[in-house]
Amino acid sequence: MPIILTNDDGLYSPTLLPLFEALSCLEEVAIVVPHQERSASSHSVTLHQPLVVREKTLSGKVKVFAVEGTPADCVMLSARALFKDIKLVVSGINMGPNLGWDIFYSGTVGAAREGAMQGLTAFSISLNCDGGEKHLETAILVAKRAADLLLRNPLPPHIFLNINVPNLPKEKLKGIEVTRLGKRIYPSPIQEIFTEGEKRVYWIGGETPIDEMEEGTDTCALSQGKISITPLGLDLTDSKTLNILRREQWEEIIL
Repeated sequence: MPIILTNDDGLYSPTLLPLFEALSCLEEVAIVVPHQERSASSHSVTLHQPLVVREKTLSGKVKVFAVEGTPADCVMLSARALFKDIKLVVSGINMGPNLGWDIFYSGTVGAAREGAMQGLTAFSISLNCDGGEKHLETAILVAKRAADLLLRNPLPPHIFLNINVPNLPKEKLKGIEVTRLGKRIYPSPIQEIFTEGEKRVYWIGGETPIDEMEEGTDTCALSQGKISITPLGLDLTDSKTLNILRREQWEEIIL
C-alpha cells in the first residue's frame, strides 16, 4: 500500500476525493481519516478508550476508513495495524495555512509528523485560503507532484515536509521556496464570554494572527505568492542552549 491519505477535516472534507483521484494516478491510495473534523488536534492520540474504525464508501465507489480519533491516530493505525509496506503519507489538503508556530497546533501537520515517527516519508499540505474563491486545483497539482517526487526520492528518516500553497491560479504563482519556520503570533487576549457564579466561559481563537515577515521563512514566502516547503524533524533540542547548559554545575541541584 504505497500511499496513505489523511486529513484533520474529516470524512466529508471537500478536498478529500479530488486529492484521492489525483494521487491514484501515481499509486494505490488508501483513505484513513477522522470520522469528523479534528482541526487543531495537534499530535494527540487516543489512549484511554477503544479506537473505533468503520469502513465506509464515498461517491458509491471509494472505500474509506473512518476513525473515531485524531489525525495522528489515523496514521499510527495505518502503519501498525491496517497496512504494510506504506511508502508515503499525505496529510491534507487543509483549507487554510499551517505556518510558523501554528504547526504545533495543527492536526494536519500532526498526522505527517506521526508518519515520520513511524519511519515513513510524509508531508502535510495546506491552501492559504479563507472565504471567497478557492484555487484547490493549484494545491492538488502541488500535492501530486510532491508525492511523485517523494515516491521516487524518499526523505531521510524522521524528517517530513510541511507545504503551504498560495490561493492563486497556477500561472500566477511567484515560484517555490524551501523555507524555515517563521513566527506566527496571536496577540489578542482570550475572550471571556460570560461568568455565572463560580463558572467562567472563555473563547480561544478567531483573531487574525500576526506573521513576522523575515526572509527565508514560510510566512514570508507565502505572503509573496510562493509555494513554501519546510523540512521538519522530530528532534526539537536546541543545540546552542544544550552546550551552554552542559557547562553549568547542575550537580548542585541534587547535592
